Amino acid sequence: EWGEETKGVGRDEEEGLNFSRLFASQIGLICPYDCQVLKVMDVGGDKRTTFLRKMKFLDNRKGRELVKIGVLYCANGQTCQRDILANKMGSEVYERFVDRLGEEVDLKYHKGFNGKLDVKYFSNGRKMKYYATDKVEVAFHVATRMPTVIHDSQQVKKKQHVGNDHVTIVWSEHKRDYLPCTVTSEFNDVVIALHPLKRGGREGLLRVRVTVKEGVKWFGGLSDGMLIKIEDAPALVRQTAINANRVIRGEIEGKSSNSQRRKLIKEICDTYGKDYEGAEVWEMLCREGGGISI
Repeated sequence: EWGEETKGVGRDEEEGLNFSRLFASQIGLICPYDCQVLKVMDVGGDKRTTFLRKMKFLDNRKGRELVKIGVLYCANGQTCQRDILANKMGSEVYERFVDRLGEEVDLKYHKGFNGKLDVKYFSNGRKMKYYATDKVEVAFHVATRMPTVIHDSQQVKKKQHVGNDHVTIVWSEHKRDYLPCTVTSEFNDVVIALHPLKRGGREGLLRVRVTVKEGVKWFGGLSDGMLIKIEDAPALVRQTAINANRVIRGEIEGKSSNSQRRKLIKEICDTYGKDYEGAEVWEMLCREGGGISI
């Protein structure tokens, strides 16, 4: 595409030219459309300190929605918080379900959202279940995969995370329905309980129970009383939990992480930006011994 322009120049010069094109494209000077006006930040003098403070604040705003979801396993016959939190593992079908909720990451090297787990002493374990898209990061607090402290009947290290999540997924193999009040917490606004069916030719299905606290709006995805296939459960339950968390935390249009970042960027541009024609910006960039002075 650039062959005619780069004839007669050396490899180093050609690479430099391509990098210049890339930079110009990234700042909006090379567009498939006619870019009439560009904003250049004027942050000279006393403006510099406040500008840098606002930029630091912007950098600290995550570009994706951050979600923490608790995961519990309830074996047949378990009815109290102590026994459920003390579980070190679950049934084979439960473990397969957890494996498909997301990828397993090593917290020592993981650079994404860590769900506020201990990444200094790893008191919650070194591994975590993690799921991410271009819009959301999800950290799963899987109680069975956190260290169990033998002499701690309350399992504080587990409960301080699972008990503080707005949404909890419970895989229950008890004969009776799981009671949302089993694990006491001021949070756990939504409990998605999954009950494997083992009789009446319905093996391989899960009965879904969705319990919400008063005031929580409908969030879509799975509904109370649905029957779903076990192999479909990880994706369906995960998305339902994300939807629920979004509704609870008000992560709707206008309040989402991306919307907040766009608002901050607009405020910075409106406060410090000066409008220039595209040709003027090119002239400032290419001025001998110059560049854009701010």
